[in-house]
This record gives sequence, C-alpha cells and structure tokens, in this order.
Amino acid sequence: MKTTMDILKRGFTLIELMVVVAIIAVLAGLIYANFGDARSQSNDQIRKTDLLEVQVSLELYKAQNGHYPEAGCSAGTDWTGASVVSASGFKTCANYIDGLAPIYIPKLPVDEKNLSKANVGYFYKTNANQTAYKLIALDSIEVLTVDSYDHKLARCPKQGGAECSAATPPAKTYAVYSRAAEDW
Repeated sequence: MKTTMDILKRGFTLIELMVVVAIIAVLAGLIYANFGDARSQSNDQIRKTDLLEVQVSLELYKAQNGHYPEAGCSAGTDWTGASVVSASGFKTCANYIDGLAPIYIPKLPVDEKNLSKANVGYFYKTNANQTAYKLIALDSIEVLTVDSYDHKLARCPKQGGAECSAATPPAKTYAVYSRAAEDW
C-alpha cells in the first residue's frame, strides 16, 4: 500500500513541464500561421464581393437614370473614396458615389482594415458625361492577387492604355468597370 508521501513525490519535473509548454507553443504558432492566411483570403473575398455588389448597383442606377452616378466629394473626374488620400487626383469622403446609397445599395463599402492608410481602399471614378466608370479596391489585396490581364478583376483587361502599360497589372488592386472604361 502506498503512503501519502509516495503519492506526493510523484509529479512532473521542471524539464517535463518545459517540454510540454514548448510543444504547445510550436503547435499554437502553426495554427496561428494557417488561420492568418485564411483570414487574409477571407478579406480578399469580401473585397471581391463588395466590388461586384456595387457594380450591380451601378448598373441598376444607370438603367433607371440613363447614366452612371457622379463621384462624390465634388470630385468631377477625380478618384473618390473613403480612405486617407495623399496623391493628387484623389478625394475622400464617406459618400464617394453620389446617389447610390441607400436606394441602390444599403451602404457603400469601406475597407476598414486599411482605412488609415493613404491611397488604399475603395475608389470610384467616372468620365465627364457619366457614360463610363471604374471602381477599384486599390492596393488592399493581401493574398489572392491579380497575376495577369486575363484576371476577372484586373484593373485593365489588356496591356496598353494610360494605366495599363506594365507587363503585369497591379497585383494588389481589384477593379470592376463599364465597357467604355477598359483602357483608363
């Protein structure tokens, strides 16, 4: 029969406890790395969905009004978005597409993760007579990047044009646009 002292002497040594803690730390690191990538992919999917949802809303607007909505922020033909802006040709305001929300879409998407970064997030631009538009998620794509001009959400559908002269399109930018805006 074992005495109370024999039971108390049995236990884990400090080395055994340290090994267990180290194994748990390694496993936690591996799990975090895998979930971090999944989170980035999820953010990219949300951006894709946001762009396509706004694209449908823009087409509904045009079907009812005969033209696309103006850019907000009194921008004219500048890019407008809900982000910090430091470059010329970009303006910022919460309602960066006039007249679209809440009638055609509940609210305009905002890239919350990148809201404090300059020239990163959703931006909209239309031509002077509002017959063409381009909506982009600028420099915010994390994992599911654009690798060719054939990509469905490439900023330009082919190489050439003012913003499309590089051998590969901007990898961290998704875009949707009207047919007349393909080359700008």
